[in-house]
Amino acid sequence: MATVFRAHEKGSGEAIALKVMHKALLDDPDLTKKFIREGEILSDLRRQDPDAPVVEVKAFGTITDRDRCERPFIAMELIEGDNLLQVLEKEGRLSVGRAAHYCAGVCRALVPAHRMGIYHRDLDPQNVLVAADVRGRFTVRLIDFGVARHEHALQATMDGTIAGKPPYMSPEQCRGLRVDGRSDIYSVGILFFALLTGSPPFRSRNPLEVMRMHETEEPAIPPDLPYEVQELLFRLLAKNPDDRIQSIEAVLEMLLAIAEARRDEWRAA
Repeated sequence: MATVFRAHEKGSGEAIALKVMHKALLDDPDLTKKFIREGEILSDLRRQDPDAPVVEVKAFGTITDRDRCERPFIAMELIEGDNLLQVLEKEGRLSVGRAAHYCAGVCRALVPAHRMGIYHRDLDPQNVLVAADVRGRFTVRLIDFGVARHEHALQATMDGTIAGKPPYMSPEQCRGLRVDGRSDIYSVGILFFALLTGSPPFRSRNPLEVMRMHETEEPAIPPDLPYEVQELLFRLLAKNPDDRIQSIEAVLEMLLAIAEARRDEWRAA
């Protein structure tokens, strides 16, 4: 939907990330609303919880380009670092403590969102940046709430589209059903699995086949993982939302316990 530029604020000269919507999409009012909505959601989350590890929004609105075309933009803090997909590509797989620490940071970012009835719906390694500094207890920032929806805005099949990337989608997302916070919890489980093993559990060149796997196949959880990690993955990746852990706060607590028991693994990273 957009290009992200490295830019500088006038006056302070501070480096920022400037996300500008592609000109070719301006005729689609729904996409324009989604774009602006991301800036609103991120700003609301930081107001509700300044310590939440989400990317900080400096400003959002419309900007006039060289062709005098009004284009939506979001100006955000510039995060110097890799996203988790780049980390995986470099390292293959992560230690249990480090994977738990990163996923705990994602859950910590989702806590205020879920309390506000906002669900991310597009959790994957590319949307988690590993930050160079520390905010609170975590070294990650969750980004890209572009397809997030408030529960009151959801319809049974949304607007006819299915949001998310197939390897990280929940079974209910794959069916085009109404989602809630438990869908994000499933995606956190897929992310945790990918960080621990190097890839998500369901893979195919055919995205529809991946979606079918989410609906019908059980993930092959590696037996060499610690028992408590296997048990957590099993509960996060239940096909039926009612069988999963029911709150993001509970998932955060469990991941923190795993990370704290292996603090040396992520402190040294």
